[in-house]
Amino acid sequence: MRTTVIAFTMVVMVFTAGHLFSQKLPDRRVGFGASVGEMFGGASVAYALTQQFHLGAWMGLEVGSIEGNSDVNIFFSPYGKYLFARIATTAVMYGIGQFFIGSVSRGVVGSQTDAGIGFGLGLQSFLNSTVSLYVQSLLFRAHFGDVTAFYFGPGQFQIGVEFFLPR
Repeated sequence: MRTTVIAFTMVVMVFTAGHLFSQKLPDRRVGFGASVGEMFGGASVAYALTQQFHLGAWMGLEVGSIEGNSDVNIFFSPYGKYLFARIATTAVMYGIGQFFIGSVSRGVVGSQTDAGIGFGLGLQSFLNSTVSLYVQSLLFRAHFGDVTAFYFGPGQFQIGVEFFLPR
């Protein structure tokens, strides 16, 4: 239920914001961003090779405590994003593929390394030529490392903002 509410809220936000502003896609520009989500949040850097194809990477650090044991999660995730369909004038639908690697240190339990790939879909709304909001979900994830696992279906929802530098 929590996942459904988060996903619905994200989609409404992207469509509402996109409807209020004109949509222009960046081309050959560098961007910086921030995101939060179910699994992780962090900072990103991106480059719009064309209006449709973007390359980038997320980086993050999470620090927390569970039952008195400290958790530290460090991750790095390069990605490729292809914007393939305008949905009226409100948003652009995209496909994303990413590689991820991370390390989790769990207090006295020890550390665990996670690596893998993921593929998903998202919606991105460009408020103007430099600012965009996005929401995405990975539909397939394969984890390799200390734990091997495969996930199919919507998961790892993220919402974020990107700022592309003007030319």
